[in-house]
Amino acid sequence: MNMGRAVLRPVDATNWLEVIQLQVAEDQRHFVASNLFSLAQAKIFDRYVPLAIYEAAVPQALVGFATYGPHLPSELPWIDRLMSDARFQRRGVGRAAMLALMERIQHERPGPMRISYEPDNQAAEALYASLGFMPTGEVLEGEIVREWRPPTP
Repeated sequence: MNMGRAVLRPVDATNWLEVIQLQVAEDQRHFVASNLFSLAQAKIFDRYVPLAIYEAAVPQALVGFATYGPHLPSELPWIDRLMSDARFQRRGVGRAAMLALMERIQHERPGPMRISYEPDNQAAEALYASLGFMPTGEVLEGEIVREWRPPTP
């Protein structure tokens, strides 16, 4: 399956067990918190919006997980978590999910958004750069921060 478009759905009683079973590849586990941890965090801190990522052409195909929300103290929207299950990696899942997340965030709150990643996560760096996220020069909790700004008319 080559990922075409991603569909974002809320994590709820119908899919949460599947979501927590998704796993990144073994060599990527140090890059992202577990989905179980992220769901617990979203339950405690209501600013996080947890989303299940599905393949649009195969609506029942759960391929990943993401969270986003305003980051304090700036209130800028941040994509806090993004993961593709190991079975679906290198098929465009990350790119499709990012495009869907960016569109959703722009619909909710037009303007800049941020993301951060571990310095040795070269795949994330390449993906975010290719989508127009520029380095801010900031490092937050050891992660490199990038910001995307909508094109000016």
